[in-house]
Amino acid sequence: MSVEEIIKECACSFVVAAKPFLHGTIRHLTLSDYDISSLRVFACGGADVPRS
Repeated sequence: MSVEEIIKECACSFVVAAKPFLHGTIRHLTLSDYDISSLRVFACGGADVPRS
């Protein structure tokens, strides 16, 4: 199950993960395929996020 599917299914309002996870999620996310409107906070720390 992808993070997008978990956010949608569980109506998550926040996620805590490492920065590379945030980068990968945003980079591969197809917003029109998932309702992630419940998500309000994506807290992250750790490694740098590469510039795109």
